Amino acid sequence: MPVPGEGNAGDDGEFALMAIVEQENPERLEWRVWPACEKVGTAAIVIGLMAILSFVSMRSFENAWYAFLTLAGLTLALAEWLFPTRYRLDEQMVRVRGPFVHIERPWEAFRVAVELPDRVVLSPLSKVDGWIARRRSVTLMFCDNKEEVMAVIGRHVEVR
Repeated sequence: MPVPGEGNAGDDGEFALMAIVEQENPERLEWRVWPACEKVGTAAIVIGLMAILSFVSMRSFENAWYAFLTLAGLTLALAEWLFPTRYRLDEQMVRVRGPFVHIERPWEAFRVAVELPDRVVLSPLSKVDGWIARRRSVTLMFCDNKEEVMAVIGRHVEVR
């Protein structure tokens, strides 16, 4: 069996370690969501529009710096959709790892979970309809695993 982190060809080490841990811990649930890969046509249109807007800003202001700023701003704004995000739920905590976010919070940090059609929002407050609640909440997107995710969350947090 390949050893994680030993530079095995085609193996970044992380997945081999995850497979071992999943066998030891049946409550651990891991998945990856990458909306841009799921909708390739829409992703091509969005990336094309980003390039066009960057070009237009460069031509309008006659400076390539503005094209870079436009492209960087649009990439940051759409990062959750453009890049993959990994989720992991286990007995102790919730972990979210994306291109610009790395969240690890224990289950005790959440009071309520609000189920939506394509995601679930974990909130540390009993209300989820305020600015503070939205800023402190953690959103987990589903990937054809809604029942499994909600089962794990339901064991730790009140679901609304």
